[in-house]
Amino acid sequence: MEQEFPFPDSSALTRAGYDPDTRRLRVWFRRKGFWRTESGPYTHYRVPADLVSQWIDALSKGGFYNEFIRGRYR
Repeated sequence: MEQEFPFPDSSALTRAGYDPDTRRLRVWFRRKGFWRTESGPYTHYRVPADLVSQWIDALSKGGFYNEFIRGRYR
């Protein structure tokens, strides 16, 4: 079952969903210039649960995503 994670304070992301059984991560991004609209989801597969936990705890959700998830998990 997918867990939902809202990111109301992030300037880059609106929310994410993670299914620990399938290790699927879905990410929604804010559209530039539109604070209340989103694009996506972008889906990443085989993402470890401990990495998602670290991401949820990170101060910069966008920075962590760019450094540790983007381009590494398809």
